[in-house]
Amino acid sequence: MAGDSFTRREVTRRSLLVGGAAAVGGLVVGGLAGGALAPKSSTTAGGSRGSLKVVGIFPTGGAIASDGKEMANGVKLAVAEINGRGGLIGYNLDYVEIDDKDSSTDQITTAFNRAVSVEKADVIFSGYHLASGPEFDIVANAGALYYNVNTQIAWVQRYKGNPGKYWGIFQCDPTESWYGQGFAYWVDGALNAGLLNSKVKTCSIISGKSAYGTVIATGFETQIKQLGWTVLTNDGVSEGAVPDWGPVLSKVKQAKPTVLFTSDFSPADDAAMAKAWAASPTKTLVYQ
Repeated sequence: MAGDSFTRREVTRRSLLVGGAAAVGGLVVGGLAGGALAPKSSTTAGGSRGSLKVVGIFPTGGAIASDGKEMANGVKLAVAEINGRGGLIGYNLDYVEIDDKDSSTDQITTAFNRAVSVEKADVIFSGYHLASGPEFDIVANAGALYYNVNTQIAWVQRYKGNPGKYWGIFQCDPTESWYGQGFAYWVDGALNAGLLNSKVKTCSIISGKSAYGTVIATGFETQIKQLGWTVLTNDGVSEGAVPDWGPVLSKVKQAKPTVLFTSDFSPADDAAMAKAWAASPTKTLVYQ
């Protein structure tokens, strides 16, 4: 807008979050209107018309806590931004956070049951859950809004298969099926444009053995082969249970591919793999 431009040095947390907060607010308003949900009528500070209960469910105390805390921080920043601008169409957002710890099936079930039965959530936000699945029926049966980034094609198929039941559930990102395919196109284009320190179309794959990791790695393998690349090695690992990266990486280093593609979602695994690779790297572009 005229008069509202700023330089990179002038970007503040508030100016950065305005666009994101507005987008989140619009989604929630649309969902509330579409579902004819009635917000709470009690007046609270920051909103003149009442309040909406926002529940965040994140794995902040378990194996993927590093990711969980970042997920939670994003929602808390958005809530603070919206309330700081007068609330959501006059409603204050009351935020409650629930930790689903290691994100197991039982822990997810407990967390979401608390959100709908105890906290009486109008809207629930989460990132991803390791054992994602049981939360969808809990939320749908409660008639609450649920925004997630589980990024799994299996859940998109569930929503589309019964939109009347899952009307209030929104997956706010593309599915994992695009990750491997997309990188295949990108890296092929980069090599053809001379952006890589190689002209040889070879790659290695280390796939996470979960359904999520398998979809990503399979998508990459299928597409990269169609683009004329040769897969030199292809191994799998169990996410979160890789005691030593040495053996699997030694095969890759011996092959010396132009690209190493991995689909292990565990932050701890990724960090350990990066350290092991950096100890004696080859001239290989690594995707994690």
